[in-house]
Amino acid sequence: MKELVSVIIPVYNTEKYLEACVCSVLGQSYENFEVILINDGSTDQSVEICKKFEKKSEKIRFFSQENKGVSAARNVGIHYAKGQYLFFMDSDDVIHRDTLQALYCIIKKEKVEMAVAKYIQLSDKALREVIKDELTDNIMPQYLLLDNVTLFNWMSSFNKWMLAGIGGKMISVDELGTLRFQENLAHGEDTLFVYQYIQKGISAGILRKSWYYYRKNEQSASHIFNTNQYLEHINVCKYIRNCEIQSKRIENALVWEGMCLQLLERYYVQAKQEKNPQICTCIKETANMYKREYIFNKMSKRKRLLFYICFTCYPIYYFKLKVGHY
Repeated sequence: MKELVSVIIPVYNTEKYLEACVCSVLGQSYENFEVILINDGSTDQSVEICKKFEKKSEKIRFFSQENKGVSAARNVGIHYAKGQYLFFMDSDDVIHRDTLQALYCIIKKEKVEMAVAKYIQLSDKALREVIKDELTDNIMPQYLLLDNVTLFNWMSSFNKWMLAGIGGKMISVDELGTLRFQENLAHGEDTLFVYQYIQKGISAGILRKSWYYYRKNEQSASHIFNTNQYLEHINVCKYIRNCEIQSKRIENALVWEGMCLQLLERYYVQAKQEKNPQICTCIKETANMYKREYIFNKMSKRKRLLFYICFTCYPIYYFKLKVGHY
């Protein structure tokens, strides 16, 4: 018998999309799975929907907590999971009916510790059409195998964002060990988790199918700007940058340094537009710290100049940004 897969879904105020998410899991061609729904202090009808599904299917287990954030909710899911493998989803996304089957087959056939479904962002209308028209030919889709070194390189290739998030990934519980999501982070927590999992020396298979359907929810935590958001994002990138430096993967480290600078600029522009002097001051102080780090001087002259202009002559920076010169 195939091993149990635990599908972990944190839930926070997604009543509009939750049913489609859970139904996409219940309709999987892979049959030996459980669904762990973790309510994270929802204030809409999400709890009632979860309870309805729990009564409807013995595959579903429901847990609830006061609002502690998505990392804490995922950790609750890991704690209660009974499966040999974990699969992570967000409660406003859906998956193809053969996603679990394909990822499990990759892991077992190739003896890798992680299998990844490529994702695609779709509008609500397109998503409904995809779900309605799903067909399967029972042929195992093609996939790409990545060794550990290549995984680190892919993490630093931002045209391959599929490794930056946790959605659509199946991982081995045995390899996971004591690794958990950092509950003090509300942004970048999944990127950090995936990176730390790769640090365990794992290899992975990448499914050549976009079978994780991502719905952009503007009300989600990743789209709400607050005082701590920019620091959390940047600190995650800085941690990975430092790890890459220590591992002598300098080209990768420069990519993450560039991401740090880009985030600082982006959040500074946003804080300026929102007329938030407190965040502006905090970001400028962080930017001044980055200018003093040795790896900053290894960035291209153009990137360093752009960074300087942003924080010393913002009107010029903003003008150039608007006319598309940068």
